[in-house]
Amino acid sequence: MRTVTAEKSAQTTDRTVFNSGAFRDADIDKIDFEGHLSPLAEEVAARYMHEHRILPDGSWRASNNWKKGISLDSYIKSLARHFQDLRRLHCGMPSRDGDDIFAAVGAIQFNINGYAHEIEKARIEAARNPDADSARTRPAA
Repeated sequence: MRTVTAEKSAQTTDRTVFNSGAFRDADIDKIDFEGHLSPLAEEVAARYMHEHRILPDGSWRASNNWKKGISLDSYIKSLARHFQDLRRLHCGMPSRDGDDIFAAVGAIQFNINGYAHEIEKARIEAARNPDADSARTRPAA
């Protein structure tokens, strides 16, 4: 695979040319999800989420239940508690509830992902409907 500069519709653009002769636009300006995200870290988060699907009555909640909407305040308060656990564990102390470091990190990832999910939903909604009040999920200034 090699990257070359080629003429395309009277404009110069970079593209990737494969040994087969196939080519596509270069990906230098595209988000690299594969490079930016770690499958190991994602597995820690998914394992945490899976372990917390079991409800007190023994039933299971859907894996995407959190996408129904959780308040930003709830995410941030939970994030602070679990970050405190991580700090304690990092310093060689037990967590508040006896959770291990994977539970603390998984919970932090869950809360950060949930918070990001809610603010991105609000951003998309605001872009679709600029006249709507999206204060419901907007973080306090």
